[in-house]
Amino acid sequence: MATDDAMDVESATHGLYMDVERHPSPQNPPVSPSPASLNTSTPDVSRNPTAPYDPTPPPDFSQAVSLARRAVVAFLKESTAEEIIPEASRVALIDSTLTLKHAFRALVENGVKAAPVINISSQELCGTLSVSDILDALLGVYYSRSSEGVVPDLSEGLDDYTVRSWHAQQSRDHSHDDSSATRPFTYALSEGTLFDAVRIMRDSKVLYLPILSNEHMPLHALEHWRVMRFLHRHFTARDGFGMGVANSAASDPRHATRLFTLTLSQLNLGTYRNLITIPPSTPLLRGLQILQQHDLFAVPVVNERNQLVEVYGRADAALLASGGCDGNTLQHSIMDVLRNIRRGRPFVGVTCAREDMLGTVFERFERTGVQRMYVIGSSGVEGVVSLVTLLRYFLQGF
Repeated sequence: MATDDAMDVESATHGLYMDVERHPSPQNPPVSPSPASLNTSTPDVSRNPTAPYDPTPPPDFSQAVSLARRAVVAFLKESTAEEIIPEASRVALIDSTLTLKHAFRALVENGVKAAPVINISSQELCGTLSVSDILDALLGVYYSRSSEGVVPDLSEGLDDYTVRSWHAQQSRDHSHDDSSATRPFTYALSEGTLFDAVRIMRDSKVLYLPILSNEHMPLHALEHWRVMRFLHRHFTARDGFGMGVANSAASDPRHATRLFTLTLSQLNLGTYRNLITIPPSTPLLRGLQILQQHDLFAVPVVNERNQLVEVYGRADAALLASGGCDGNTLQHSIMDVLRNIRRGRPFVGVTCAREDMLGTVFERFERTGVQRMYVIGSSGVEGVVSLVTLLRYFLQGF
């Protein structure tokens, strides 16, 4: 692959890494968020001095939501994917001939959640590997190698596959459905609109989307949290809620900021039916199977009173790829495994309530960096709100 002066490509045992230095265009300097936009409490509604803001939602609620969606989509179409990329970041490139164990270790050790896969011989990008894939790979080894009374060390079994052979196996296993394993390499160009990038993420059902330059050099792995923060800081910039950025050419941004004063209940946001939970005594193997069978990225751990005591996710399974994971480990309870991961640090759950305003929920997402929050009510865990759900809500109909 060709490189430019802004990228330093470094070879390593487990893959290739690039330290990407970006310089903002003088025509589009970065806008620092105001103190109001970083406040951990919900700021007061501000008024645009040139167009007074009425906090009362319009009588036609569906029209208010429609106008808000138009404002969000208009802003996404006015923005390029390049604007959301950090000025300096480390981008990993995974050699397709690496074993899965080395490839996953490269992601974990470098703090990278996802990376494009490169075919070294052809110098072409051919896929994406993320920490979410580790769980599927571990269970694939378990099902293929286990026999009666004998459970293999799953982390060692990852040496049996290269990234290329595993992707090929996934394609064969899922050739009957619409799995992402059967799709070609999915990406977005940095000079394309942010709306196009977010729509690709939605339609492809991916959590991480590689952003490439026009020369197809990887610049960033886009995730929903960064898009949410970009939106939140735009619509709460300058003087807090209600003002937004007044020079939007396509739609008045105040239509979107009105929704920030409404609650999750009013907006009917979140998933509340058929919510899957597990007790603390659940064996690790069963927890992994539940995540895979229900296509979940995390599952709440609740006690007998349905109170949230922990959360186990696919990212936690990433640690199993670098350490031993034999039959005994698979029978450990989820709580024991998580205590070992936390190393004595207490669990701090990020939660919300149906009565919380959307603006409060956005702020909490931005401040904590989590991908989902569990909705807590009088009966304990009642539902879940994720960044994926929020962005799909705003893009509905587009």
